[in-house]
Amino acid sequence: AASLELRPEAVKGLVIRPRLSLTWLTERENGDAAQVAMIGDTTLPNTPEYSLGYGVDFGYEAWGINAGVNAVTSSDILTSDWRLDSPTSGRYIEAGSGTVVNISLDKKLYAFAERGKISLRFEANNIFDGDNESYLDYPRPGRNFYAGLRYEF
Repeated sequence: AASLELRPEAVKGLVIRPRLSLTWLTERENGDAAQVAMIGDTTLPNTPEYSLGYGVDFGYEAWGINAGVNAVTSSDILTSDWRLDSPTSGRYIEAGSGTVVNISLDKKLYAFAERGKISLRFEANNIFDGDNESYLDYPRPGRNFYAGLRYEF
C-alpha cells in the first residue's frame, strides 16, 4: 500500500490523505484434488483475482472534523450456483465483480487537557446498496448506518 499526505497551504490545517491498495493474487490454483474434480476447474473458488481499495480522507483541525470516502472493487469469482430456479443450478460459474462505497465523519466534541478526547462518529457503509456477496446468492450486509461516541486516551 502507498501513502501520500497533502497539506494545502491555501487552507491552514486542512489535511488530505488519498489511499490506494491493491491485492493481486498471482496464483489462484486450488490444491484440493477432490474439489478440482468436483468443480472441473483448478481456479480457487470464491476468491477474487484482485481487490482494489481506494479513497480519500479529509481533516480540518480548526473545526475538529475528519471525513472519508472509500471504495473496494473486486474482480469476478468462480462460485457455485445453488439457486434451484437457475439453469446453471449445481454448477460452478463466474460471478460478476462489484464495488462497495463507504463514507465516515468524525467530529471532536471535547478535548481533555492531556487526558484524551471525546468525538462523535457517523458511518454509512455500502451507500449505493449494491450487490455485495461473499459468493453467489450469499449476501454480505446491505446499506447500513452507524453512530457512536468515542473516547481516546
